[in-house]
Amino acid sequence: MKPKSLFIIGLILSGIVVMVGTAWAFQRGGQDFLVFYSAWRLVLDGKGSEIYIHSPDRFLYAPGFAWLLCPLALLPFKAALAVWCFAKAAALGVGIRSFLKLPDRHSYADYALGWFALPLLMRPVLIDFQYGQVNIFILVICILAMTRHFKGKIKSLLIDFLLWFLLALAAVTKLFVTPLLLVPWIARAGVNSKKLKTEKTAVFLGLFSGLCSPVFTEGFLGMVDLMAGWRDAIIAKGLPLESHNQSFIAFLYHFFSGKPTQVLSEGGARLDLGYALLSLENITVLSIIWSAIFLVLICYWLFFASKKPLSRWIAVCVGLLIIPSHLVWKPYFVMGIPLAAVAIKNLYPRWYLIVALFIAINLTGFDFVGHGWAPKLEAASWSLWMHFILIFIALIGKKKGETA
Repeated sequence: MKPKSLFIIGLILSGIVVMVGTAWAFQRGGQDFLVFYSAWRLVLDGKGSEIYIHSPDRFLYAPGFAWLLCPLALLPFKAALAVWCFAKAAALGVGIRSFLKLPDRHSYADYALGWFALPLLMRPVLIDFQYGQVNIFILVICILAMTRHFKGKIKSLLIDFLLWFLLALAAVTKLFVTPLLLVPWIARAGVNSKKLKTEKTAVFLGLFSGLCSPVFTEGFLGMVDLMAGWRDAIIAKGLPLESHNQSFIAFLYHFFSGKPTQVLSEGGARLDLGYALLSLENITVLSIIWSAIFLVLICYWLFFASKKPLSRWIAVCVGLLIIPSHLVWKPYFVMGIPLAAVAIKNLYPRWYLIVALFIAINLTGFDFVGHGWAPKLEAASWSLWMHFILIFIALIGKKKGETA
């Protein structure tokens, strides 16, 4: 198939996924967006001190998230949700295009194939749209900040500053992003010193804004109270162990603790899976070891940017971020879109493998595999293992003589 035809088909399929996701957001309520909107509304109404007290569900984000985005709540809820979805679709387009235009993606065919990454990860994308989540925005900020970091020619330090400011805000919104804030200090080879200084300044100001912006309306003591409320909200959330959690520790608990697993898609039924082979203390220790290993791997990967194709380096960096976490919801796997673009390039033209991967990632819900298998696959952190397969496929495409 000609590259132009591939590009058109990939773009159409991506557009369909975005349109369906937007429709789901309105049909199914945008539950997480309602939590954001309620917090923004409280700030506008002068009740910002209550964002961790009065909410449709737990508000788990840093206080600055409510203050910096509160202008969206000037709109009615549905209008704000429409703007949110439109902005998310536009951000996806910009982020994917920026990644696919990296210089090591050598041909137009590489660019065209990359647009199949979004439909390949259709399931997490649809869930992110459905709930009105922030993961796609965070993905795009990561992509844009990382791709601009290595551009040799300085085009606009203001844009560099804005992207790294937003990346720091993303890190206090979703803590798994935090390792990328080390890039201006670690991945410096060939990067202009003015750009590095700009990025570092942006990181500090972004962290300050994300954490401390309420000080301007609530005062210092009010900001301290809000920080305590954020801490308490996160602690109260604890470690969700229903089958939705796709983390490694949740997998161990589901199959090796001997305790039943709650499956929300089965009406909250508690199913017995696996055997009592590990104590809760053993599971906790293994989980800490797992997180420590992957945090070290992320830092190792950050150090060796100059020895790898840039697109693969960025894809693996972004893809690894969610793995150490004890809490991994399905929409977090949108962070694998750059991985999917690299994996598709490595698999092409073996379309049967790409189709098999699509089926394995997207068609494992009860609508496709039934109520017998779906809860077991979900409890087994199936999405996490599919994410690892994407990482593996992205890594095996190295060229002769290239450092792994």
